[in-house]
Amino acid sequence: MIFIFIEIDNISKSYGSRLILDHISMKVEKGQFVTLLGSSGCGKTTLLNTIAGLTNIDSGSIRVNGSVWSSNNFTMSPEYRNIGMVFQDFALWPHMSIFENIAFVLKLKKGKKMSRSEIKSRVSEVLEVVQMNGFQHYYPHQLSGGQKQRIAVARALAPNPFFLLMDEPLSSLDAKMREKMRWELLQIVKNAGITTIYVTHDQIEALSMSDNVILLNNGHIEQEDDPVALYQKPQSAFTASFLGASNFLEGNFISYSGSDMLIECSGFNILASPIRDVKNKISVMIRPTDILVDTDYDGVATKLKGRICQRAFQGTSWQYKVEIHGTNNIFLDVCSKMERYDNSEIMLCLPASICHAVKA
Repeated sequence: MIFIFIEIDNISKSYGSRLILDHISMKVEKGQFVTLLGSSGCGKTTLLNTIAGLTNIDSGSIRVNGSVWSSNNFTMSPEYRNIGMVFQDFALWPHMSIFENIAFVLKLKKGKKMSRSEIKSRVSEVLEVVQMNGFQHYYPHQLSGGQKQRIAVARALAPNPFFLLMDEPLSSLDAKMREKMRWELLQIVKNAGITTIYVTHDQIEALSMSDNVILLNNGHIEQEDDPVALYQKPQSAFTASFLGASNFLEGNFISYSGSDMLIECSGFNILASPIRDVKNKISVMIRPTDILVDTDYDGVATKLKGRICQRAFQGTSWQYKVEIHGTNNIFLDVCSKMERYDNSEIMLCLPASICHAVKA
């Protein structure tokens, strides 16, 4: 049975004449890891702050477990929301030990005061969860970036919050540490069994960590889906391009061919997976990594002969720029062992399943 834990209904937020959140609605199930993804200025952090109670909303409502937390005439104070929050900055107090950093939030917790023994026990519990037991007496300056981030998560978990909010928590780490921490952070929240809303501009973080991804664009939801569907079945050119390198072929809708769409591009027709709300003008999106080369593929596909006009070695792969019919260029990525040369002919195979019709 699906249990909707957090429900955001048609909320908007403006600063002066600038609309930051444009009638946003979303639902988060109990235990889900949901990511708000988008570029700078898209509204993702503002949305997170409205959930935290740090920013008031102009209209709509936010409900948690059935209770109204925010509406156009009411905002529950942040300290009564019982949420854990992890920021871009670790925000650890440098003059406090790791134990004191975590214990401090337990002393401030609303409701029944905890005894010293209860605080000590809870600090040990959350340090065990983040695999940092034994670091109670260390100070922040003695820890690596990844260790500091784990302590920040432990501090957020300590008061047994309803859910976690994370605002780009890995952005201050270097690339290798960020990749390592993605796995560790996901394991921590899954082990804790806690509902999490995570903000990032990093597509890999969003796709690799999330149960559900909400892609924001200029204050509205561009598309919401599970990571695989979002990447493989984008509903717009914006979604397709934001989530990685893509080829876009402009064309006109001709007709349906079985369950696929037949689209006329400059000089050739192509079969593509369908889209809702069909219009005459349409784009076909194809990922460079999905294109097949010189194959006897016997499924439904479009086959195009082209000429390699440019190439680039990328370590694990070659990227080729292929000219089709003298009017279109298609980029494809192939295994580094499949080396081809400039001006050589190449046969591209485009199964309908990798050609996605999107709104132009």
